[in-house]
This record gives sequence, C-alpha cells and structure tokens, in this order.
Amino acid sequence: MSVGLALYGLSQVSVENALDTTKLLFESMGYDITDAGYLKFSIVDRVKDIVFEEVKEDVLLERIRSGEASDFRIYSDANAEEGWSASAGFSSEKFGSFYCIDFECTGIVSELGEKLKNVVYEINSKIDFSYGIVYELGRSIDAMWYARGQNLKTIYECESSVAFSRYALRKIDEEDFYSSKKLRMVYPINFLNDEHALIIIQGLPLLDWISASAERGKVVRAGRFWCWEVERDKLEVLNEVLGRESALLAWQLPRKKIKPKLP
Repeated sequence: MSVGLALYGLSQVSVENALDTTKLLFESMGYDITDAGYLKFSIVDRVKDIVFEEVKEDVLLERIRSGEASDFRIYSDANAEEGWSASAGFSSEKFGSFYCIDFECTGIVSELGEKLKNVVYEINSKIDFSYGIVYELGRSIDAMWYARGQNLKTIYECESSVAFSRYALRKIDEEDFYSSKKLRMVYPINFLNDEHALIIIQGLPLLDWISASAERGKVVRAGRFWCWEVERDKLEVLNEVLGRESALLAWQLPRKKIKPKLP
C-alpha cells in the first residue's frame, strides 16, 4: 500500500521553490534521492514528442536554474515493476498538465498521516498553494497518476476517472476552479482553504456542518488552511453526502449493476 499527497493551486510557485519543496518532503519522510529527471520536447521518429530526461540531482537543479527544466520528478529506489519507495514531482501547464506537487511513498495513512501533516504545515509557511489531499492507493506509481488525474486512476466506486482532470485543465473566470471552489473528493486528510470552508452542505457552511457531528471527522485551523481528518470507515458516507450536495468535482452517481440475463 502507498500513501499519496497532492498539493494544488501552485501557479505562483517557482520551479526552484517546487524542487525545494519536494526535497523537504523526502528529507522529512526519511528518503534519499537516488534518481531524478524532467520532461522536455524532443523529436522522436521525426515527430515532436514529450520525453523524460533522466539526470543527476545536481544537473536537475542546474537545468531548472537555466530555465531548461520545469516539470520534474525525483525518486528513491526507482523500480520499473513496482514503481519506487518514494517519488515527488512538479507539473505545470507547459506539457499539457496543470500545477501540482505530488509525493508518494510506501505506507498507510494511519501510520504516516501525522508526519505528512507536519511537513505540509511547514510547506505552507514557504510556498502558496490552495488545496491539498492525502490518500491511499495500491502502488506508489498509481498514487502519482491519481494526483495528476491521469491513467483513469480512481479510489472510490462513486468517483469519475476523468472529471477532475477536465476541470483542472480549464479555467473558469480565470481562476483555478479545481483547487479553490470545490473539493475533488473527501479523503482521510484534506487541506481546505477559506472558500472551501464556506461551501454549503445541508444548509450549513462546510466547517459548521463538519463540527455538528463527530461522525463527520474533525477539522482544525492549520496556518492559512483548515485540516479536515476523516476516519476510513466514514469516507464512503461523506462522499455520498457531499457529492449529492454538488460539492465534489469528481463524484458521480454509483452505476447500477446490471444483472446478467438467465439463458
């Protein structure tokens, strides 16, 4: 099992600061950087394509400072079959994605959640982001794709595999709608901004609605954010409620199971 962290709304963050943030995540979670690389345009079979250039960590920093590298990734113990022990990366709009810092490592939220919360609080004092989530998936490489809304990765049965990325790749009224107006889904740990706090759920602002019942988790102020933690066995119900209240970008009505016809 792997734990994933995704931070959204990073359009004002420099690539070098993003690299510093990924290094902080590695250091705080106890990982060494063993591999690194970045995306670049190249000619493949006479066609312009996007390729991943593997480089050493110091070379990555040089190319970021020169402006040659933007979207990058660092690894610990990369493995082609299983993914890696830990990975962190930064994506922008340059290669058709959106602004995101993601981190993945082996483990479960119940064991690593507190440590991840603390490092996000430290990140919060260094760079501006507008939304964050902590979640679990089977492999670290799947957790990476999930952060980016790619490869049709989902966590919940009631989750669309494409809705979030569609919102993330377009702007509404010149704002990053995907990272400020609504939630993606409800996760074990959610870092919410003040706009999220005002989403109306069953007639109440989200923070008041959460605080009205212990079954809805606990929410505390954390710097510029609200940290909302939810027990694993409550996630399905809470996603159902917020989804039906139109507060979730990726929620969809559960598909009806079609019974096979008897011959």
